Amino acid sequence: MKRGYDVLRLVTISMTGILFLLSCHRNNDKNDSPFSEETRILRTEKAAAAGALLTKVIGPEGGTFSFNGDVILEVPAGAVDVPTTFSIQPVQSRIQPKAGKVNYELLPHNVTFNKPVKITFSYDPEWFGSSEDAIQVAYRKETGTWHSLPTEVNKDNHTITVSKESFSEFEFFEKFILHANKSSIGSGEKTDLYIGIIYEDYDGLLAPLHPHFLNDFSCYFVLDQRMANLVSGWSVVEQSGTVNAKNSFKSIATYTAPNTLSHPEATVQVRVEGIKSRFSQNSTLILRKKIHLTNGWVRLTMDGTTHLLTHNLNATQLGQYSFGIAGTNENSSLDFSLAIVIKGGEAKAGIYNFGFLEAGTATAVLFNNSNDWMSSYYDCSVNRGLSTEGTVNILRWSHTEGDITSGNFSAKLYNMTGECDNVSKTISVAFEIPRSA
Repeated sequence: MKRGYDVLRLVTISMTGILFLLSCHRNNDKNDSPFSEETRILRTEKAAAAGALLTKVIGPEGGTFSFNGDVILEVPAGAVDVPTTFSIQPVQSRIQPKAGKVNYELLPHNVTFNKPVKITFSYDPEWFGSSEDAIQVAYRKETGTWHSLPTEVNKDNHTITVSKESFSEFEFFEKFILHANKSSIGSGEKTDLYIGIIYEDYDGLLAPLHPHFLNDFSCYFVLDQRMANLVSGWSVVEQSGTVNAKNSFKSIATYTAPNTLSHPEATVQVRVEGIKSRFSQNSTLILRKKIHLTNGWVRLTMDGTTHLLTHNLNATQLGQYSFGIAGTNENSSLDFSLAIVIKGGEAKAGIYNFGFLEAGTATAVLFNNSNDWMSSYYDCSVNRGLSTEGTVNILRWSHTEGDITSGNFSAKLYNMTGECDNVSKTISVAFEIPRSA
């Protein structure tokens, strides 16, 4: 009879081998522009609902209405003359979509309050990678156009506050962004960065006609010579590399990664001066963009030593219900693989328990010279494979080629030294790898 641990090893190696079968494809589809072709004015259809509607009746005495703390309405006394039904409806984002970001339609419509209602939105700072100081709120008119509102940002509490005498759809977004045409580059490679802005006219109408519109920015234009005197101080503020302005009015710059990568990311910064009262609460706006410096990396710690794996890296979908990552060190003496099997659900970021290839669990395999360290082992007393305790945390998993996949775990892995014998050691792994396909 074939030994149990040989079967375990064969199954695990077979699963690992799949990690290196890659198929290449590119998605060349572009999102439809939300701008009017005639005027380049931002105009959208009514947003689709993204959650349950919540209502509350508030009378002339005023009151407060909270939607799970994500939106708070403060209706002052005298704002309405009779008891009025107020409603909060989560809706999809139309101006600056972000994973997890929800915006809101407030009701009633077609009612003008006697006094402005104070509206406070909570936000996740991860949604705004350039600068929280650049956050702006806009509302949508029935015609589909969007208009900005004076916006107060509290970076300590991560809240945004506006006041309005009537209700509509509201969205918060970054007025300025720092955009990179490639967010992940290898050693010695370059990426261009652009200062993007959503322009507005004197009446707050978003994005009037402008010749530097770029589809890649969704709703953003490249800052042009009209604001050239506001831009200064391109610099690399975290880690290494160089950045140099590319055009005469300094709204475009090129970042070059160092030839030797000592850290998985760098941060590029630019200053936009003199925008107080028009775009921000501050006279100086500092925009930042993180650039992932990698052809990928896996940081593996065992026996008190940390190894950086940067060769033969893959992060790929393995059918509908599984995905995996893999990598080696420079001379291939250390070979790491991680497979996630999710039966009955889409492969995605999340926390997965270790298991012996059961649906919804993770299996880790480490090949170190001739030794195989695995998250599963064969237990002769029960005549079956068992798994280590612990979880794998997949922080980011994208379906777009080139986007970063990242995660980590720390667990006891096993090496089978005989049919029923094993040794174990605690091994920690963190990884950040561009999606292969």
